Amino acid sequence: MTCPAPWRKATGTGRRAQRRAGEPMIGKERRCSGANSCSSRPRRGAGHRPGDQRRPQPRPPELREDHGYNRLSPSRRRAGIAAARTPIPLRRPPRPVATCGMPLTTHHSPLTKEKSPMSVRLGFIGTGGIARRHLTNCKDHPDVEIVGQCDVVLERAQAAATEFGGNAYQSAEDLYDKEKPDAVVLCTPPFAHGDLEEGAARRGIHFFVEKPVAIDMAMANRVQRVVEETGITTQVGYMFRLAEGPKKARELLATRAVAMVQAHYYMPGLPGPSWWPKMALGGGQLVEQATHMLDLGRFLAGDVKSVTGRTARVRDWTPPAGYEPAPGLLKYADGFEIPDTTGLVMEYESGALGTLSCSMVPQAAWDNGFKVVADGLLVTLEGATARWVGDEEGNLPAGANWANYVLDEFIAAVKDGTGKTSVPYIEGVKSLAVSLAGYESVKRGGGPVEIAELVD
Repeated sequence: MTCPAPWRKATGTGRRAQRRAGEPMIGKERRCSGANSCSSRPRRGAGHRPGDQRRPQPRPPELREDHGYNRLSPSRRRAGIAAARTPIPLRRPPRPVATCGMPLTTHHSPLTKEKSPMSVRLGFIGTGGIARRHLTNCKDHPDVEIVGQCDVVLERAQAAATEFGGNAYQSAEDLYDKEKPDAVVLCTPPFAHGDLEEGAARRGIHFFVEKPVAIDMAMANRVQRVVEETGITTQVGYMFRLAEGPKKARELLATRAVAMVQAHYYMPGLPGPSWWPKMALGGGQLVEQATHMLDLGRFLAGDVKSVTGRTARVRDWTPPAGYEPAPGLLKYADGFEIPDTTGLVMEYESGALGTLSCSMVPQAAWDNGFKVVADGLLVTLEGATARWVGDEEGNLPAGANWANYVLDEFIAAVKDGTGKTSVPYIEGVKSLAVSLAGYESVKRGGGPVEIAELVD
């Protein structure tokens, strides 16, 4: 009986004949019993030994990889023609090689988002706590290339450069002149502002600055004049303005008369930086922390016309014997110069009234909130989540990563060249003026201070 199996050829049988004929070898050679004819598709059953079932056919050679090269195709192998091997592109870029003493270029992992060919070259001035949030956001941002890290403590800048990319500097001027970034993110204490912003603006470098924008109005007004002269793009880190909840609240209030704005900001203790309890360095809670509430009031109810303020020192900040602060908080034995409790009454240009209370006395937990009383509507903001009742009812959660929106918008404005941002530098100047007007009112014995006196 003639066996119809494809591996049985007239030229011979078995694996050697199979090679000579150039046919693919499928498993081991099968043998027919002769009693039953076998099909051209080997199968397990009568006429075959146990275990002779068909094995999976190997992938075609042209689909196989051989350490980065394609194997020869079957047709070329049968013809005995050696074909040129074609290299397969590497999965990741080669490591950069330093030349002429220049620093290595930082490459992002292939697992991160692909960078845009027109990425914004971004430098960071100040690499402390708040900077890390922005650095984490920017590390894998498709439109950002981090080119430099600057800090007065060089070791901090070097650590940030190792983790997030860029070269380390101790001088902002060196970063500006050597890296020539498109924009910088300024995350320095209040007292360090002024020259940093002016230096960037004079070089045509756009800047994002964390709040507060300055420690006094002279500094803020000076920078604002330079910003106007140079026409650079700016953004201030008042992130609540770009969250969905406050934006919805602003939309609801746009066509209603606002009667009252009520805000509070209570802290569990002192933040860690040593400058924080020094009035000349941090500006106190009203400037450094509660400014978020004052800016949110301006965002929802319009500009403030005048401020009346009161401050108090309620708690004895002399630490008891053996006192050790909780992690991240200050030992305040070396001097506590700021009020621990502040109250403001504001008159808005629209005629609405506003109040703000802030204190560090409870020493319990963070608690801040915001309410707007309007014609037929009460809006409550808890963080960046909005709730409203009255003629309309509803709520809107803050959404994921809402605190990053303010920097993302700045990056887009720089890349697109539009220069349009939600919180340009002048907005930071006006919000700072509300804080400082409160302290000025205290100095004057409690009378109202007009905002127009402070802003150029």
